[in-house]
Amino acid sequence: MTYRRPLSLLLLLAFTACSHHDNPAPASTTTTTTSPNPSDTITRTTAGSDSIYWKVACPANTAGFDDICFTDTLHGIAAGADSYIYTSADGGSTWTKTALAQRGNPANGLRTLFFLTPSQGYVIGANNFAVTTDGGQHWTIKGRPDSVVTNSSKWPACQFLSPATGYLSTGLGLYRTDDTGTTWHAVDADSVNALSFANSNMGTVFSFPNKVSTTTDGGNTWQSLGALPASSLNTAYTVLKYSDNLHGWFMDLFRLSVSANGGATWQNVFQPGSGDYLTDLKLLSGQSAYLASGRRLYKTMDGGVTWLREYTPAIASGTVFINELFFLDDHHGWACGTNGFVLRFSH
Repeated sequence: MTYRRPLSLLLLLAFTACSHHDNPAPASTTTTTTSPNPSDTITRTTAGSDSIYWKVACPANTAGFDDICFTDTLHGIAAGADSYIYTSADGGSTWTKTALAQRGNPANGLRTLFFLTPSQGYVIGANNFAVTTDGGQHWTIKGRPDSVVTNSSKWPACQFLSPATGYLSTGLGLYRTDDTGTTWHAVDADSVNALSFANSNMGTVFSFPNKVSTTTDGGNTWQSLGALPASSLNTAYTVLKYSDNLHGWFMDLFRLSVSANGGATWQNVFQPGSGDYLTDLKLLSGQSAYLASGRRLYKTMDGGVTWLREYTPAIASGTVFINELFFLDDHHGWACGTNGFVLRFSH
């Protein structure tokens, strides 16, 4: 069984310890939980174990899925922790394994998927970068900045703005390609962990330990924005997203922060309960967003002020950890995790 993220987390925690509809909805109860920071209060509404919207599409089997994408409601692609690409043609119920040519140690796995269109997609691992033009059926190994991608302690972030132009970060720098990944050049030498670009020139990045910067010229120059509320010592998995020019969201293992002024100031709005950690964030329309926290899924509809716990697996604690979320739209989504566990959302 593969527990890639939890094992990485245990090592990280050890280091930190030394340094740092048709049916009625289930009855729900509301509780107020005080986060580790006494000034932060989180309102959570518990909606039951297996919600009416999230259902198990594929139970845990063998290989862990580190990322997941769907090009429509039926066809999906998953990045396997065993370094295989998996494809589904039935909405995620069954998966077919496809070998991907490897460079270096294949045990490091595939980590991040990004699809620009239903046909054009990219996958990044600790030892490779590959491109598909047919929706994930076939992949071509491309170039990559070797000195950066081999930093296996960081989860790589990738965003393409056109088939040729994209950005890649893995914690030791930010790189840009203008030839679909054949060559890369550095555009920021900071320890960039997360990125969010509106177009090929305008983007925002997070750098260790709590720096947020923006560029308007494709990374040639950078302007510092407001720092996050506290330094982040747990940056193996970080997410930075903007729903518009003003509203930003930042997530690391142990907090979710939001900004309403483009990143000039930030406020912590969520911290996981004891023994949990945050692994992914997806924004929907308006002020809605989903957050993956260990074995649980939470939803906000008011920009992070309050959170609804929509899913907790009705299985033994520690068996399944949710790694990534993906939404086609507000009505169709998926979550993947350890041992090939896949959830499907329909509303």
